Amino acid sequence: MTGGKIRDELELMIRARYPIISIVSVEEGRVLEHLRYVSRELGKKLYVWSTATGLQLDSDIAPTHYKKVIRLPEVVESLEKIAQDNESALYFFKDLEYYLDEPIVIRILKELSYILRHSYKSLLYITPEYKHRPEVEAFIALYDFPYPSRKDIRQHYHTLIGQVNSRKFSVCVDEEFVEKLTDAALGLTEDEFEDVISRILVQHEGISRAQLPDIYSEKKQIIRKSGVLDYYESDIQMSEIGGLGALKGWLKKRKKAFSARARDFGVPLPKGILLLGVQGCGKSLSAKAVANYFEFPLLKLDMGRLFSSYIGSSEENIRKAIYLAKTLAPVVLWVDELDKALSGLQSSGMSDAGTTARVAATLLTWLQEKEEPVFVVATANDVETLPPELFRRGRFDEIFFVDLPDARERREIFSIHLKKRRRNPQKYHLECFVELSKGFSGAEIEQSLINGLYEAFDEGKELQDRHVIHALKTCLPLSKMMEYQVKRLRSWANTRALSASGYHEEEKK
Repeated sequence: MTGGKIRDELELMIRARYPIISIVSVEEGRVLEHLRYVSRELGKKLYVWSTATGLQLDSDIAPTHYKKVIRLPEVVESLEKIAQDNESALYFFKDLEYYLDEPIVIRILKELSYILRHSYKSLLYITPEYKHRPEVEAFIALYDFPYPSRKDIRQHYHTLIGQVNSRKFSVCVDEEFVEKLTDAALGLTEDEFEDVISRILVQHEGISRAQLPDIYSEKKQIIRKSGVLDYYESDIQMSEIGGLGALKGWLKKRKKAFSARARDFGVPLPKGILLLGVQGCGKSLSAKAVANYFEFPLLKLDMGRLFSSYIGSSEENIRKAIYLAKTLAPVVLWVDELDKALSGLQSSGMSDAGTTARVAATLLTWLQEKEEPVFVVATANDVETLPPELFRRGRFDEIFFVDLPDARERREIFSIHLKKRRRNPQKYHLECFVELSKGFSGAEIEQSLINGLYEAFDEGKELQDRHVIHALKTCLPLSKMMEYQVKRLRSWANTRALSASGYHEEEKK
């Protein structure tokens, strides 16, 4: 949302005589700048209140006006002054959130909501999170103040670069670079963006595509502070994943769909994929590789961390996670082991007073309606615990079944992991390995190679065929330990999901 639209929306709420407006934001300076503009447009005075200055006309505030302490009686006095004033004005409170649990403040706000409706005055206050008691919510209007838009970031970048000494710093203004920079900076406040650009210029004496990771690292700090999402540094390449040819081909076609050219062509933004399948076959690895392939940051949503013992906190956590993902877009959002988080959905009303059901409803609604470039990669092992609503078309672009690797894929997996450990695959009897590993997952193949390396190292010899063969023969794969569950999963996926591998040669025999 551009600055002009923000001002229009705030102006509309004020002209409509919304008495009390809660502005959800951490950007005091940017909010104040917009309110200054709106007050000039509407011909209203602007008063600003904080615990350091008390209530003063915005134009009169200076650092020398800071007071030592603002106590509750002075807060009450400032609110009462709003009711008594007869002028057309806006009153912007910076620190009111600290007093919103005080009964006397709640009572005065209720009285003010009646008085201000029939006046040319509005009370606005800023808060980082909208958390109010139920009796307060009824008469307070909420305005989610958006982070800087793409247009805002581009304009601010060009403004900052215009102030730089071109003989001292080398700066890139190429349109393609600025587009990438904008993607990287979405979700940063104006101050955070300015700080990271300044730091890059000082550290590197310039800015180019090579410094984009510095901006992503700034995002990492924001995500860590949230407590509901994790930021993953993904260096997994698609070439490091054996098999899954159909999934890789599908992703290749979607990568271009995030461009502006795709929007002009009428192609909608890809929503995401649901990966179902046997444990250890590459679902989580694929999520990490997708982020690297799309050149997006990777966020992980831990569904277990969302649930809290405090009433309403779980619902607030999922809303916060969604808001953060939308704000930081474009990103890949990895929702791991979705089945475990939603396993109690059917009995939620009796077991947790409906908390799981409400969290699931919020997530499912967002998956259906989201318009931001947040590509969701959800993974699950046990499909029978997932709610049927999850499989509704429109929530994911496609549902893929990740099966045990066939012979061709196992050969590829052996080659990948041998190369990762600085061994030449051509020096080993891969066909024997492939035959012995029938029914193994990718994770079990990797572990068998690792076990072989331990054996070889213990003997003081180079890795040989016999080390790997012995490790394969002594490994009991999950497909045998849980044969019934694997067969049931395959049977379910046969008509309900696409094979991530495509053609499976062993199933055709």
